[in-house]
Amino acid sequence: MNVKRILERLSWMFKVKDCCHVCLFCEYFDMCRADGIPEKEDKVK
Repeated sequence: MNVKRILERLSWMFKVKDCCHVCLFCEYFDMCRADGIPEKEDKVK
């Protein structure tokens, strides 16, 4: 895993509050990123 990918995963981990996985090792990271951040979407509606 390259440095850019690690930093991307770390920054996403601090944005998502309701997940029990560690983004650095999560196999669902790409799906999670594609879904967006649920908290922010709820505030927009």
